[in-house]
Amino acid sequence: MSGQKSILVLACALVWIGGAGPDWPQTIYYVNGTCGDDSWYGTSPVCQAPDGPVLTIQKGIDLARRGDIVIVADAEYVLSADINLGKEVTVRSANGSGSCTIDCNGNRGFLVKNNVRNSAVIEGFTILNGSGDQGGAIKCGSWPTSASPTIRGNVLRNNHATAGGGAIYCTRDSDPLIEGNTIQQNTSDTDGGGIYCTRDSDPLIEGNMIQHNSAEGFGGGIYVESLASPEIVDNEVYANTALDGGGGGIYWETSAAPQIRDCNIHSNRAEGSFGYGGGLFLSTSDLIITNCEITENYATGEGGGIFIGSGSPTITRCRINDNWVDYAGGGIATIGYCGSVGQSLRNQG
Repeated sequence: MSGQKSILVLACALVWIGGAGPDWPQTIYYVNGTCGDDSWYGTSPVCQAPDGPVLTIQKGIDLARRGDIVIVADAEYVLSADINLGKEVTVRSANGSGSCTIDCNGNRGFLVKNNVRNSAVIEGFTILNGSGDQGGAIKCGSWPTSASPTIRGNVLRNNHATAGGGAIYCTRDSDPLIEGNTIQQNTSDTDGGGIYCTRDSDPLIEGNMIQHNSAEGFGGGIYVESLASPEIVDNEVYANTALDGGGGGIYWETSAAPQIRDCNIHSNRAEGSFGYGGGLFLSTSDLIITNCEITENYATGEGGGIFIGSGSPTITRCRINDNWVDYAGGGIATIGYCGSVGQSLRNQG
């Protein structure tokens, strides 16, 4: 009988330990790039030993445990290496992106890893001058792990990737929440000037300004690889360029039935020898596009507004106006389209 009681107590303990929240009090750690010291404890915002703020963002993250918050004081933080975020903590600027800058100095801004979920938060920074193979500002996932952080309220500007995702790269099985950011003037040597979603990644991309990004290949603003299924909601995708490929605003390969809704996709360009789909290029997709403005986009080839390769996309309650091309299909150009369209059309080409 005593043996049965011991087993019961142990089972209850295991259930409690495995619960959703941490079993310790939440701690706030402070970072101050002006007066901090990485030998201090970081538990006070007052610049005085031994409890005062640490100097670097990485040290603040290293001190924190799951559920803790790292508050970063107004300053410019110049990196000498990527910031590694491999635990579910919130890293937040004290006063928003206008007051706190991370100059990546040729490094990547954040490398997020270890299968963290949306409770790992990056919020309120201007992240610029980043560079990496995948994701110049933020890479979600590092083989063999994925990562699904919340990326909120940041300005990601003037970052560069050599292999996709000038600003953000989502690796396989990574499902980040990308919300309320300004993603601008980022570049990729391949595809996805702003955001790159690789296969089996399903991010929610909501309420962002995605503008003035460029890719040497496809997807000046966003590139969605085969079998990825992001949900793209309430974004302005503006003045992005695919320099020698399709999808100036968004390029979408084969996927299940994801959706783009309530977006304003305008003034994007698909240029070069494969300049198809100034606003959107749908390769082989059953995409659902609802309540979008797709206007003033341009393509050197076909489909100033939208180019549809094949599949059965559904386009409803959209305004597809004032797009133009050099060749054919100012509004929509198709090859093997089997879907349905219900929207206003007024275009040139």
